[in-house]
Amino acid sequence: MDYYPFNLYESIQQYRNKGDISRLKLKVFAYQMFRGLLYLSSIGIAHRDMKPQNVLVNDETWNLIICDFGSAKRLQPDEPNLSYICSRCYRAPELIFGSTNYTTQIEMWSAGCILVEMITLQPIFRSDSNIDQLVEIIKVLGTPSYQEIMEMNPDCDIEKYQFPKITPRSWEKVNFKVT
Repeated sequence: MDYYPFNLYESIQQYRNKGDISRLKLKVFAYQMFRGLLYLSSIGIAHRDMKPQNVLVNDETWNLIICDFGSAKRLQPDEPNLSYICSRCYRAPELIFGSTNYTTQIEMWSAGCILVEMITLQPIFRSDSNIDQLVEIIKVLGTPSYQEIMEMNPDCDIEKYQFPKITPRSWEKVNFKVT
C-alpha cells in the first residue's frame, strides 16, 4: 500500500497554522475525491462515512485517496439501510431525518461539507446532536419545506420536528476565502 503521511483532517489542521490551501491544490484534491466517489457510485457502493479523517493525502505529491471502508455497503434498491451512519458534521439531511432508502448521493453532501472545510479550514456544520445539526444546516440553507422533507424521507414523522422559519442565507454571506 502506498504511504500517505496525513489524513485530510490533519492536513487542514496544518493549513490553519500556516495559511490557506492554494486554489490549484483545492481543485486537484476535490477532483480526486469526487472521481473516487463517482467510481464507488458506479459500482453501487456507498462509503457512508466520508469525513476528512477518512481521506488520505500527500501534500507533496498532491495525491488523495479515500480510506476506511468499515461502514461501506453495496446499496440494494429494496433493502433498507441504517440511517444512523456517517459522522454528524458530514451527515446528509436525509440521514438525519431517518431515511433508510438513500442512495450513494448521500456522499455528495459529505463531500460538499469536506470541500467547504478545505476552503474555510473549519467544518461548515458543527453540533452536538442531530437536532442541533439540522438547525446549523437551516441557518445556512433555510427551513426545508414539507415537500423537501418528504423527498428526503417519505416515512419521516414530521410532527416531531418544529423548525423556525428561516430564509436561506445568500452565498455572499457565507465566508469562502480562497487564495
